[in-house]
Amino acid sequence: MTRRKISLFVLGGIFVLLTLLAADVLLVIFAGILFGVLLSGGGGLIARFTGLGRGWSIGAFILLVLLAFGGAFTAFAPAAAEQFDELTRQLPEAFSNLRDRIATFSWGDQLLSRLAPSRLLSGEGGGMAATAVTSTFGALGNAVIILFIGLYGAINPRALPRRVAGAAGPFAAPARRGGDG
Repeated sequence: MTRRKISLFVLGGIFVLLTLLAADVLLVIFAGILFGVLLSGGGGLIARFTGLGRGWSIGAFILLVLLAFGGAFTAFAPAAAEQFDELTRQLPEAFSNLRDRIATFSWGDQLLSRLAPSRLLSGEGGGMAATAVTSTFGALGNAVIILFIGLYGAINPRALPRRVAGAAGPFAAPARRGGDG
């Protein structure tokens, strides 16, 4: 077996292990690449119509998207605030009704004692709170990684495949005549 075939086999094995053990990493990378394609395409449209350079066009596209989100937020914020006020007014009553219904069952008192808010920060409930915090920070971290991959891929699209190929080393090297691969 040649050195090139062994290198490709090892790379394939690493990819399969990564897929099985950490599929979310591949999904985050893929989402970053898709975000880069979105930014690059939007920046390309702006560059075509305005004649701006690639970097400025991508920046203008990001600014337009942020302005669109800001405008949508401004347009929908009053209605959302009104609905949130209504929710905060009706939610305690709904919880009280639910608690009363659960209490009518024989197993209801035991369930209600386990779901008491005072137990949330106790030993067994602390795990749930810690899980909520770590998953929130994990999602924020993933968003930052997606943002960086997308921006890097949009601003310098030719460098990303070169960097990946450079990191792959002998895997990406073409076969040479007379060599071992």
